[in-house]
Amino acid sequence: MIEKIFPWIAIYLLMMIYQKLSGGSLIDLWPLGVLAGAIAAYQLYQIIRTLFTKQKSGH
Repeated sequence: MIEKIFPWIAIYLLMMIYQKLSGGSLIDLWPLGVLAGAIAAYQLYQIIRTLFTKQKSGH
């Protein structure tokens, strides 16, 4: 399940690297922040759904 978290961690790290290299503000990157949050929420939803499905089926 941890592999589902990697995409948004990667986006977060890219945002940090960009901010360090450019000296710019992360406010300029708010669309990427929204994207990372959306990916994280969707992955969390999938993990929770998978856990509840496994519990219902008795595994």
